[in-house]
Amino acid sequence: MMIRLYGWRTFPSFGDPPTELLKPEGVPLCNIFEWFKSQYREGYDWPKLKEHLYDKIESEVDFFELHGFKILKLIPGTKLPAVKWAKKTWGKDLYKEPSREEVISWLVKRSKYSPIGAVGCIAGRSGFLVADLDRKHVRREDNFFRYFFDRTLTAKTPSGGRHVYFKRDLDLRRLEPMEKIKIEILRMNCDRLRGLERHGNGMVVIPPTVLTLEAAKHYKRKQRPGKYEWIDREKPILPFSEALKRAKAILK
Repeated sequence: MMIRLYGWRTFPSFGDPPTELLKPEGVPLCNIFEWFKSQYREGYDWPKLKEHLYDKIESEVDFFELHGFKILKLIPGTKLPAVKWAKKTWGKDLYKEPSREEVISWLVKRSKYSPIGAVGCIAGRSGFLVADLDRKHVRREDNFFRYFFDRTLTAKTPSGGRHVYFKRDLDLRRLEPMEKIKIEILRMNCDRLRGLERHGNGMVVIPPTVLTLEAAKHYKRKQRPGKYEWIDREKPILPFSEALKRAKAILK
């Protein structure tokens, strides 16, 4: 009997699985299929492993609900939105907030290009400002946002960059001139500050999304393969005013 997982070579089944199934404790969701692969070699079967996959995904969705993430479906293995969501010039809002069951189904669904589904977060609608740092910004010792890597919720990207999350606790349309200057300085320390866009429609790819070479080739996209993962999911999301306070202290 042969069992196939998409994206990997075929692994043989070694008969009946053990009565006690080893639970993947401490295994990040983005690594769960690597864990599955090792368990196939030990003779475990897919139905029981799938139960634990659902447990991991439900835990991730609980995390999204806790922090108010507005989730957007992406094409598995890519950063491409699977649906339209931006407001058009005539004011029609195309975004429809998904149910919990829909988000779970998106993540569970595999394709021949990716072992797991892909999702993004609409930053402004979620009440976030997300500093999107590429690898060159992360490497700079004097980068402003390095201070917050271990103080607020931060995700690591496949390219070695960071997504640094803040709560948008300010009315960005009513800022003092000095505060606007500080925001522009912060923008110089990252590739983009998601959530400042018109209508708050800036999208950020979030864990447990995995980018694959197969998907990049098929959809003709330039992307570095790898996984998005939280550096420490237990960290709080600091208010953006904290970042402005630090910027003010540095400017003095």
